[in-house]
Amino acid sequence: MDLLSQFQGVLGSLMLGGLFLFFFQVFQSLLKHKYLMLIWYIFQTIYFLGFAFGYYFFLCEYTFGIYNFFFTLSLILGALLYLIFYQKGVKRILDPVKEKIDKYVVSKEDKIKKIRQERKMKKLEKRKVKANNKKQKKKKDKIC
Repeated sequence: MDLLSQFQGVLGSLMLGGLFLFFFQVFQSLLKHKYLMLIWYIFQTIYFLGFAFGYYFFLCEYTFGIYNFFFTLSLILGALLYLIFYQKGVKRILDPVKEKIDKYVVSKEDKIKKIRQERKMKKLEKRKVKANNKKQKKKKDKIC
């Protein structure tokens, strides 16, 4: 493998390590909520598989399918650089979006809970009315 393809592999691995964590953080802030956990686990699996295939195709294209240990080190280094320098800024940007999603999801869940609670109350009231009607009929039958 020539020097140019090694250089491209190392720089690409650095960038892909950072991009991997960036998109993971974005998707985590958008999808990892109390009511969306099943979607989060499914998406997380698909995301990791997609990233692994994408990284494999990257290595095949730029390094001609030759894999060296320093590609892994540069991938990890790219992820660490993202964590050290960029994570706080991205989190600061994504927090308002996450709060809006939380309000929307929680408000929908609260509406569903209210509807369910109202239905339960209506059922209880119907049962009470039926029970009272039965008692009144029994009293009328005893009087007659």
